[in-house]
Amino acid sequence: MRFFLVFLLLFGLGCETPKNEPLQSPSSKRPPETASTPENQIQQVVGVQNLVIDREKPVLPLGVQTSGRVVAVATWQESNGEHLLVQSIREEQGKEDNRSAYLYGYHFIKTGNTYTQQWKIQDFVKDCPLDITLEYFPDSPKVEDLDGDGQAETLLLYTLACKGDVSPDDMKLILHKGQTKYAIRGTRGLRFQEKLAAKPDMQVDESLRNAPVALQKAAVNWWKTNEIQRY
Repeated sequence: MRFFLVFLLLFGLGCETPKNEPLQSPSSKRPPETASTPENQIQQVVGVQNLVIDREKPVLPLGVQTSGRVVAVATWQESNGEHLLVQSIREEQGKEDNRSAYLYGYHFIKTGNTYTQQWKIQDFVKDCPLDITLEYFPDSPKVEDLDGDGQAETLLLYTLACKGDVSPDDMKLILHKGQTKYAIRGTRGLRFQEKLAAKPDMQVDESLRNAPVALQKAAVNWWKTNEIQRY
């Protein structure tokens, strides 16, 4: 009996947990948490925000006036305010069977309740007695921060022609960074089923050749995507 009591006493002392070392299972251990700092709580926002492009039922905001029938409206936010891009087209019947068409592009910045025009482009096909073409591509315009500097670039792409046969249309791409304009001009190629009947021609303006590489690549890639007419 005495031996048994001594055994229990020794066993109890050996199993006592030190008061300064709480029990922990491997699964209960947590990795150290990273201290929260003002830097990692702030979201750095650059480029285009809240971009909306309406090509189905575009409507101009009150106070904005443009020429022609509006075919697309884009709005977005930048650090300097709200931006508005408008594409429009006007057609005109001339003498006899001649017709003319006019194409416009506008960029506005909203300050308070006032829209201030930043730039305007226009092109035309005049007095055409044949089949007239002057229209934006279905995916125009594009609005992107191509070089990641917090300022959006805008790209417009359209085709124009006056012809009575199956021949290549002219094509133009206009890129703006702020009020600086860059362009690619040329003609589309023709493909009949699997046969290339006419090669495309692309003329890059010198100003675009000297622009940032990101702008050059975006403009040329979009051009290449649309440079072939297929029949």
